[in-house]
Amino acid sequence: MAKAGRNAPCPCGSGKKYKKCCLQKDQERSPSMSTTAPPSAGRSPETAANVLSQLSPYVVAKIFESSDEFARLKRRNPTKASLFWTPGRVASLETEEILARLRELGIDPSREVYLELARNRTCAWDLSGLWRQKIGTRLPRHEKDFLGVAACELWKRYCPERPSVEMLDDWMQEGYSLVMDGQGAQACDRWSTVWKIIHSRFGSQMRTCDPAAVVFDGTQGLYNWVQDFALELHNAALHDVRYAEMGIGLCQAVLAQFPDEDELFHVNFRADLGEFYY
Repeated sequence: MAKAGRNAPCPCGSGKKYKKCCLQKDQERSPSMSTTAPPSAGRSPETAANVLSQLSPYVVAKIFESSDEFARLKRRNPTKASLFWTPGRVASLETEEILARLRELGIDPSREVYLELARNRTCAWDLSGLWRQKIGTRLPRHEKDFLGVAACELWKRYCPERPSVEMLDDWMQEGYSLVMDGQGAQACDRWSTVWKIIHSRFGSQMRTCDPAAVVFDGTQGLYNWVQDFALELHNAALHDVRYAEMGIGLCQAVLAQFPDEDELFHVNFRADLGEFYY
């Protein structure tokens, strides 16, 4: 959901700000990628491949799992579909089932070893690369997928108190689902947790949203998501002043963290800040 110009006059000519007028209708016609078809839908194969190549493996796995393509495959060729290890499928396994399969592949999946590998990292999928190096042999595509998704699932079970990038992406997308279900306040509560964690991991050198992608790189980009968050806080604040206070904190933190971001971004957040104070 791009927010460029949301504080500008609405293109419909009403005289109101875009976000106060037609933004919601435009969002309903063209909602976030997280709630509609995958970003490759309706594109040429070459364009689709380029789009997917820019996404993290975990995001691609989630998109594939919820795609029409995979749904058709499960109907037409369930045997072939059963080869794919998706996030939902691995999440349905007992921990010992995941560990047993990792041991079969030559991996030590014990909690102590896993936590040591994860100690200075925030991306769970990266651990699967270390596992592949240890195995040292060429693995079939589906086994590589299993390693990646299993690494993400074990992070949730072994160290949930230190959320991985993949966990944050799941929570962010849960927020978008809540927005689409008309539960904007609950989305704000979810996103507040995500923001606190992401913000705590930013470095002072991350003065625009692009370099901050090393902290979070998921289904939705930071540049758009923080603006979506501010918009939903505005809506929630109409009914509960706590969300206005939350919005003041968000705007102040965003403006301080990203002083070199583009001028329109700054204008939007300064305008948001004034409205939250009001």
